[in-house]
Amino acid sequence: MSATPHITARHIEEAGRTGHLAWSRWEPVPAQGDDGTSPLPTVLLHGASSSRRSWLSLMPALTGRLVVAVDVRGHGDSAFPDGPLDRADVSLDIAAVLDDLDLARTAVIGGSLGAALAVNLSVQRPDLVAGLILEDPPLRAGTEPASYLQEMRENLSRAAALTPAQLRDEVRQTMPGASEEEIRIVAEDRAKFDPRFVDYGLDWFVRPWREIFAEAAFPITVLAGDPERGSVVSPQEEMECVRLLGRANVCRISGAGHSIRKDAPTAYAQAITAALDGIDATIRSGSAVIGNPRPDKA
Repeated sequence: MSATPHITARHIEEAGRTGHLAWSRWEPVPAQGDDGTSPLPTVLLHGASSSRRSWLSLMPALTGRLVVAVDVRGHGDSAFPDGPLDRADVSLDIAAVLDDLDLARTAVIGGSLGAALAVNLSVQRPDLVAGLILEDPPLRAGTEPASYLQEMRENLSRAAALTPAQLRDEVRQTMPGASEEEIRIVAEDRAKFDPRFVDYGLDWFVRPWREIFAEAAFPITVLAGDPERGSVVSPQEEMECVRLLGRANVCRISGAGHSIRKDAPTAYAQAITAALDGIDATIRSGSAVIGNPRPDKA
C-alpha cells in the first residue's frame, strides 16, 4: 500500500494504490464533543466508464464516516491487468483494497456496475460487508442481446476518437443539469476508460441476484429512478425486490434516471443517509449476521 495524505476541513484524505487499483480514503476529523461512537466505514463503487471522483458530490452527506472509494480495474487511475478475463476477479480487487486498509464490516454503496460488484463482494467476502445500498442495479444484466454489447463497443471506440472539447460537449448534451465541473470529470473518466473492460460481457452477478437477496442476513437497500428517464430497474424487478427485501428497502426516486445521485442529488443524499443509519442501527442491535471473521482477526 502507498498513500499520500491531504487534510481537509472535515476529513483527512489519502490517495493510494493496492496492486493495480487506485483508491481514496477519507478519515473523519474528530468533532468537538465526539462521544467515541463511530458509524460503519463506507465503501463507494462507481459505474462503468466512471471513477471514484464521481462520488465527490456525496461526501458532505458522509461527514463523520470513514469513506473509501475505489477505481475499478480499467477505470480512472486503475490499470487493466493482463491475463484471462474473469468477472469474479473484479470484485475481489475491492476485497484486496479493504484487506490492505485493514477494514471489515463495511457499508457498501454501488452505482450501476458498482452495485453488481457490491453484491458479488457480499458473496465472495461476507466478512467485509455489513450492508448494501444499490443505486439502479443492473438486475437484468446478461439478458441483453449480443447487438447491445457490440453497440457499446462502437460507442466507446467513437468516444475514444473525440477531442476533450468534443467529449465535454457530448456529455453536456446528455447531462443538461450537470455543472461544468461534473461534466469535466465525466468526460475525463470516459477518456481514461479501458475498452477492454467490455470484453468481460454484461452478465455481472456471480450468483443469481434473487437468491442472494433472499438469503442475505444483512440490510440491502435498492434505489431506482424512473424507467421513462432511463432507470434500468423495471417495475417487475421492483416488485420482486419488494417481495424479497420489504417495501421499506426499495425506493423509487422520481425525476431521476439511471444516475440518481446526479439527477436528484438532494433526494439521493437523504435516501443514502437513511439507509446508512439503518445499517448502523442493525449492527448496534446485533440483529445482522456478518460472515465468518477474517482468519487473521479470529
